[in-house]
Amino acid sequence: MKNQLTTLTYSEYSSAGAKPINQDACGCHIIDVAAVTSNLSQQLKGHCFVLSDGISSSSVSQVASDLAVKTFLESYYLTPDTWTVIQSATTVIRNINATLYRRTQDSPYCYSPDRGYVCTFSVIIIKGNNAHIFHVGDACIGIFKADNYDIITSAHRTVGEHGGSFLANALGFKSKLDIEYHSIGLETKDTLVMMTDGVHEFVPAHQLGELVLGESLNNTTAERIVDCATANKSDDNLTCQVITIDQLANAPLAIEDTPLPLANALEEGANLDGYLIERLLYQSARSALYLAKETNTQERLVIKTLATELAQSEKQVTLFSLEEWLAKRITNPHVIKSPPRKTAPTQQYSVFQYVEGQTLAQWLVDNP
Repeated sequence: MKNQLTTLTYSEYSSAGAKPINQDACGCHIIDVAAVTSNLSQQLKGHCFVLSDGISSSSVSQVASDLAVKTFLESYYLTPDTWTVIQSATTVIRNINATLYRRTQDSPYCYSPDRGYVCTFSVIIIKGNNAHIFHVGDACIGIFKADNYDIITSAHRTVGEHGGSFLANALGFKSKLDIEYHSIGLETKDTLVMMTDGVHEFVPAHQLGELVLGESLNNTTAERIVDCATANKSDDNLTCQVITIDQLANAPLAIEDTPLPLANALEEGANLDGYLIERLLYQSARSALYLAKETNTQERLVIKTLATELAQSEKQVTLFSLEEWLAKRITNPHVIKSPPRKTAPTQQYSVFQYVEGQTLAQWLVDNP
């Protein structure tokens, strides 16, 4: 049987350490390989691991780090299946940044952002046989390939006037955000390690190698690394995540990490990724709506495509793609839903539930 997902061993551990409260946060979403065929969207998005460190100068940064981790793990899997990993992750990260920045601006800390809702943020997404890494701040992500250890990310810190360094890039700090990105090809037995500064600044590479390579990797590996940092007199919160690749996917079901082409005008009777087009419902200068039937379930749905004339407008393409994401995030009887797809998309278009009845425009004509 073909393995459609990369399988892995995972370990995480977080501790307040020498501090009274823990302002770090971490989390993950590991897809159940046995049940993956029932949820195409999750397979298209991959396994996800998130790490955040609230800045110590703020008394509310633990709120920021916790919100960032939880929001990303919830929102990332709601992004449209037509989006690439990069588009999905960066859109969600920038949305979280805007939320935290607004919260600081609306708080007593609006003139002192270093006391506001600010945190570092790092993400590893394993899709197919690649690790997609998104990084903001001074945490550290490294990888062991055989006996070699390489640090992937950089510390987003700036040297001050008196020689010390301070955080220069974080969620919630500024309205605009710089996101460091890397794509790493994976091999069996590769091990990724993600650590906050309270760990990586106190565990030298040779000790990290002994802990990762010298002992069997299991669900206590991250705790052993944190214990090493504590023994080395770490004075900060400590959080570590360890991911080891057990088996690579040999038949990954996932769209390529390049944008899909936009769907053109659809003809009656056409089959688009398992949706049989029945007829055109509505057309404007911006978009077209088609009534379609899902060939396996016979469920009627609405396919929405962007007008060909707007395909060259990056702004219009972005706004169009956001509609499906918003529909997935909102649960309200007055807002149409976007149902999960049954097959991987080959073009960019949106799928919505079909609601029979008059349009508002027709109702206004009939009820002057």
